[in-house]
Amino acid sequence: MSYCRWSKDCDVYMYASVYGGYTFHISNRLALEFSGAEGTLQAETRQEALQIFKKLKDLGARFPEDATDRLEAEIEAGKPEHQPDPDGF
Repeated sequence: MSYCRWSKDCDVYMYASVYGGYTFHISNRLALEFSGAEGTLQAETRQEALQIFKKLKDLGARFPEDATDRLEAEIEAGKPEHQPDPDGF
């Protein structure tokens, strides 16, 4: 399930990956500003994902605040990190 999706008001597509962790797809402009990344970023933990969202926001990325609110709530609730799906689905 995605935390946010590209739209006219969102520059980021971020979701929990079937391979574990969290995947971000970002625009080429943001990718160049984000340490030369190539448009896809990975976070192993929710805390790392929050750090990526913070850096993207500092670079001017637009995304719904509820994406970070949801991550923070999951951290506070002690929800286990997203693990790889053994079937890849």
